[in-house]
Amino acid sequence: MKKLYTLLTAVLFTAIAFAQAPSKISYQAVVRDASNALVTNQAVGMQISILQGSVSGSPVYVETQSPTTNLNGLVSIEIGSGNIVSGAFSAIDWSSGLYFIKTETDPTGGTNYTISGTSQLMSVPYAFHANTADSLVGGMSVTETDPIFGASVASGITALDTANWNNHTVDTQIDSTGIAALGYVAGPHTIDTDTQIDSAGIAALGYAAGPHSVDTQIDSTGIAALGYVAGPHTIDTDTQIDSAGIAAFGYVAGPHTVDTQLDSIGIAALGYVAGPHAIDTDTQLDSTGVAALGYVAGPHTVVDPTAFNGANPAVNVWSDPVPAPSSTGNTITVQSATISVPGPGKIIAIANVDVYCNAGCIANGDFVSTYVTLSTSPTASPTSGSHAFMYVNYLNTNSFSRTAVFNVTAAGSTTVYLRGTKSTLGVGTEVGFYRPQITLVFIPN
Repeated sequence: MKKLYTLLTAVLFTAIAFAQAPSKISYQAVVRDASNALVTNQAVGMQISILQGSVSGSPVYVETQSPTTNLNGLVSIEIGSGNIVSGAFSAIDWSSGLYFIKTETDPTGGTNYTISGTSQLMSVPYAFHANTADSLVGGMSVTETDPIFGASVASGITALDTANWNNHTVDTQIDSTGIAALGYVAGPHTIDTDTQIDSAGIAALGYAAGPHSVDTQIDSTGIAALGYVAGPHTIDTDTQIDSAGIAAFGYVAGPHTVDTQLDSIGIAALGYVAGPHAIDTDTQLDSTGVAALGYVAGPHTVVDPTAFNGANPAVNVWSDPVPAPSSTGNTITVQSATISVPGPGKIIAIANVDVYCNAGCIANGDFVSTYVTLSTSPTASPTSGSHAFMYVNYLNTNSFSRTAVFNVTAAGSTTVYLRGTKSTLGVGTEVGFYRPQITLVFIPN
């Protein structure tokens, strides 16, 4: 089925001599075929009817036309200038009720009208009815029955009111009555322009007439009121603390011996057991350690390292010594490494680091206790659960390793930090971390 789209149903009128309205209505429409394509540059057949009363009312005028569509499928016609089928366009009584335009179209140019549409004529066409005003002779008496107008102020306007609209005088001067209305009293007035305050004004502010004595000195009564006691006083200007002052701080007179060495009791208090100990310096994981991390023996498919942004494994190595924390209990980041993963899985972090000590170790016979941990938090503090202990000799080093598993739930970057803490250190002893290394391996779920 073809379609007709009405673009403009507004009625257009062109003024002619004697201000008479032409008996024509401009009409435009767009024609499309069953595929919704425009019917362009093609003659179409049209029948136009003027219906009275309703969309199904009786036709008072019918005509046919054969316009040609343009490049945009648009047809433009003037209703009233076609081939008359019935009625007379000029005889339509536009003042008699509602009117509708019915259009029937044959897109093939014949009279087999397959497209039909009806729309109501709005107020513009009724300018035709204004022509009847030319035939009125004499005056016209109309009684206004609109209740809204009857209740308004406008309903009381008379011919005398309209005659006086432009005949009035505006007084721009204010008279004595207007001045009195503003609160002014008639008669002369004395205005005090003196800007000085007189004795009465001064008295009104609370000042008493006569000379006054102002005391600028403080006497003994005033001094006593401030809490000072009369009589001489001795002020101690000595900036040194004497034996009484020292005793007040809890110090006991006499020589003292300060023990700077830890004895066996002190060592035992730290949790160390007397006797020789075997320290595992092996930095390699055996099959038991690997199995403890959840790895199953046998062949495995390893994710393609190029499948995501970042190397797999991600390795971060420092070759220079890293100083230990400056005081007991402080923590530093010894090393860190970052890996980018494509999705959920596990990140295996393996860290290796050496602890070394300077000449102060052997000079003082000290030992050092250090703690390290692997964490995704840059502020994590190692605990005794990640403890590494060594009895230091001069420039002695102790190697140890730590392993951790981190679960990731989505793609992104993860940074793992190797954090170290100085636990116990004697006077004059310095330790540091040497050759720290972190290896990160990603295993997808």
